[in-house]
Amino acid sequence: MLNNSDFKYMYKNRQEAYEELFRLIPKNLVYDSDWKIITNTLNNLKEVCKISQDLKLDCEPFFLQEITAPNNSECTIAVVSELKEIVIEKNLVKSFEIDEDYIYKKSQELYENNILTKLYAFKGGKVLDNIKDKKIMIFSDGCDIGLNILCVVKSLLNNGAKKIFVFMPIISQDLYYSLDMIVDEIFVNRKIADFIRTSYYYENFEELNIDKIRYILEKRRKFE
Repeated sequence: MLNNSDFKYMYKNRQEAYEELFRLIPKNLVYDSDWKIITNTLNNLKEVCKISQDLKLDCEPFFLQEITAPNNSECTIAVVSELKEIVIEKNLVKSFEIDEDYIYKKSQELYENNILTKLYAFKGGKVLDNIKDKKIMIFSDGCDIGLNILCVVKSLLNNGAKKIFVFMPIISQDLYYSLDMIVDEIFVNRKIADFIRTSYYYENFEELNIDKIRYILEKRRKFE
C-alpha cells in the first residue's frame, strides 16, 4: 500500500501534459487549414490556444452545462451544449425514476441562465457555427464526467461535422473505448483502468479566473 510520500503525480501541470499531447498530433494536420480546434473547458485555454497558434488553426471554447438529479446536486444525469444538444445518462434517470420532461425543462432553464451568460461573456453571444463538412479537433483535460465529451461529439455530429479527432492527456479506459466507436480518431497520453478524477493526476490543476480567461481570448483574437 502506497503512502502519501510514495505517490507520484503523472503531471506537474497542464503545460507538461499538453506538451506531451501535442507530440501525438499527426504531422499532416499541421498543413491542413480545414481543421478547427475547440475545448469543452475554459481552464485549459492557455494550453489549447498555444497549440492552435502552433498549428495556425482557429480555436474557441465550447460551452456545456451539467444537469443534476432533483434531490442530489452531486449526481449528473444529463448534459446540454451551447448548440442545445442533450445527452442523458439513461441508467441513472431510470434508477432514480426521473421524468425526462424534468431534464428538458431544466436544460432550457440552465441554457438561458448559464450557457447564454458564458456565450455573451466570452464569445460575443455566438454559438459554434459553420460546422457542416468541417473537421474538428476537441481538446479536453480528462473525463470526470464522460457525458461532457459525449455531448460535445453529439453536438458536432448532429450539425454535420466531417471528421472529429479527440485529444486528452488522460482518460478512463471505458470512456476511451466508447469514444473510439463514434469519433474518427482519439489520441491520449495515458489510459487509466481505475480512473479517479482528472485533478488527482496533476500536482497543480489551476482553475482560471474570468480576467485570465478574457486575457487569453483577447490575445488569441489579436493573433488571428
